[in-house]
Amino acid sequence: MKQWGNKALAHFFAPLPVYAAETDEETRNKETKKQGDDPSDQLLVASDKGYVEMNIEGNKLILIPDKEWLATHTYPIIVDPTIEIHVLNIQSYPEVGGEWLVKFVTQGQDDLVIEGLDNTDFGEEIEFVSLHCGVEERTPVIEGNVLTYENWTCPGEGQFKVKVLKDGKHHLQFRFGGETADAYNDTWWNSAWAKRKKITFNNTVNSAQYTNFPVLVALNSSRVSYANTQNSGQDIRFVDSDNSTELSYEIERWNESGTSTVWVEVPTVDATSSDDFIWMYYGNASASDNQDATSTWDNSYAGVWHLSSFDGAASADASTTDSAVSNDGVITNSNAFYNTTSTVPRDGYGDFDGSNDYITGNMGGNLDSGLTLTGWIKSDGDGHIVARGATVNPGWWSLAFQFGNRIRFDKDGSTDLVARTSAVFSTGSWQHFAVSWNGGVDASADVVFYKNGGIVAHDLDTDGVSLNSDSGIDFGIGAQLNPQNYFNGSIDEVQISSVARDENWIYAQYLSENDDFITYETEDKEIYIYRSVGTNSADLNTTPRTVTISGNTATFSGSMPNKVGVGDTLQYEANSKYNVAFITARTSATVFSVQSATGTTPEATSTAAVNV
Repeated sequence: MKQWGNKALAHFFAPLPVYAAETDEETRNKETKKQGDDPSDQLLVASDKGYVEMNIEGNKLILIPDKEWLATHTYPIIVDPTIEIHVLNIQSYPEVGGEWLVKFVTQGQDDLVIEGLDNTDFGEEIEFVSLHCGVEERTPVIEGNVLTYENWTCPGEGQFKVKVLKDGKHHLQFRFGGETADAYNDTWWNSAWAKRKKITFNNTVNSAQYTNFPVLVALNSSRVSYANTQNSGQDIRFVDSDNSTELSYEIERWNESGTSTVWVEVPTVDATSSDDFIWMYYGNASASDNQDATSTWDNSYAGVWHLSSFDGAASADASTTDSAVSNDGVITNSNAFYNTTSTVPRDGYGDFDGSNDYITGNMGGNLDSGLTLTGWIKSDGDGHIVARGATVNPGWWSLAFQFGNRIRFDKDGSTDLVARTSAVFSTGSWQHFAVSWNGGVDASADVVFYKNGGIVAHDLDTDGVSLNSDSGIDFGIGAQLNPQNYFNGSIDEVQISSVARDENWIYAQYLSENDDFITYETEDKEIYIYRSVGTNSADLNTTPRTVTISGNTATFSGSMPNKVGVGDTLQYEANSKYNVAFITARTSATVFSVQSATGTTPEATSTAAVNV
């Protein structure tokens, strides 16, 4: 295409006067002599309404319209080689069933084309509502997934509104002449909550899918801004990846000076997945506490004891689902029993002195068909970790730490079932233990031990004969209930299940409780760079960077490619809203001048990650 000045001659309308602007019929019909004979200096633009011949003579642009073209266009005829379009709110977060409003500005006149991309289908994902220039409503032509408004010109702000029909991300592309601009959305669960965080599970090494899996969410000041939550976390909500289903959760501890621990029941964790996720919403000053501990632990849990006394109930059973059958324990000799820290995985635990400290309580039902015992220990010597009944009670069972390096499981029968690990445990350090028993009598096959999520070998097995039911007898933590064989050391997070968990579940549980199962998205929305020549360009993201916007200056932590410069756009969140800053000058590879869409100082933002 021929160039005049530095502009492409693709558009004819805007505020630059043309060669002639007579309005009388005589002028309209007179023949115009062509200027210049070099074909390289000529350009003919034709349409179904005639044609316009353009010639370049020296530093002059001469337009020669034919009679048909003149007859179908009003005077004055003006030309402007500048065509621009900018989307002002590039990223939006509407609710499903709500409206998505895209604001944009244009310069010049041309056909405006709006198309849904990346499976953003009109009638399926979104539904057209309105198109406005300022307060004036305009009616586009809709054909399939494309909306067109011919000869669009708008001196103010354009507004395009659709209704969001389905959850997920949506993408609209605005085309104006040869320019494009894009708008994106990611649906929001509830607009009363101003913030959210994506919580992604790393289950790549496990080939099993889990249902109703309790995940430990560990929050600290690097993972959540406590300034955006209520003082006790009353406003936090967890929502499944469908952005609709609320999840049950239990706040074990809310500690804004350290680590807050929250248990969330996830309906499904996908097998061999690194991108399965849930949302945590927060930032609602008027929300009431909505946690439900008993719903967080399903009926496969016979008892869950966090052993953290932040509310004076270290021995409370978090999993109790029937008020008539409480598994809350009673602490014996509890002086200086509790120990609290602000780190994960041990944010609070019980210290047992090995002489007379223990917890005991009633437990309903029986575990005759199988069980799983899990928890954390830091042993200073031998003793019983968890047990049910005394040795005089038919059906008793126990899990004990022996010889400073082994764990042993016993189940009462006419011949007791006995299984013991090899020497893989140790004293003086925190270790995760687990034992699953499927209800059988074969000690080597029906009892499986785990340390830190991995299966460990046996060094002692005695098969059981005529095993007795444990129905109706008490449980104990830190001792067998004669009482005797007191545990010497620290115990945390004892969980008893009424089913034999498999090795995939045990490993995922260990990762979760060890704070190795979750990736936390940054709280502040990332800053996006959009090229003025089209859609966002992934090739800019060669190295990780952050940016801070203060006043009319954007400062990046690392050098930006030369292609980032005047006319490019930064989109970001600040002060609970989404903002746009246009780059007006490139001072250096890391420092840029910016302004808002109205030419003023853009909203300031603290350091945020750069995306493109």
